[in-house]
Amino acid sequence: MFSKIDHVAIHVKEIDKVIKFYEEVFEFKILYENLIPSGKKVVYLKLGSTILEINESYEGNYHV
Repeated sequence: MFSKIDHVAIHVKEIDKVIKFYEEVFEFKILYENLIPSGKKVVYLKLGSTILEINESYEGNYHV
């Protein structure tokens, strides 16, 4: 049985808007950010022991 989830990844189209939303509404802080070889941004946001991995994506289904 699971006792902990390390982090949750969310793929989004407009990453800067999503980051701003989580910072302003839930007070998440940027833990880490990087550009991957494709040039897309990956950002880890942290609030307490909760970590969200936000991935910039231009394809597929979007959450925002």
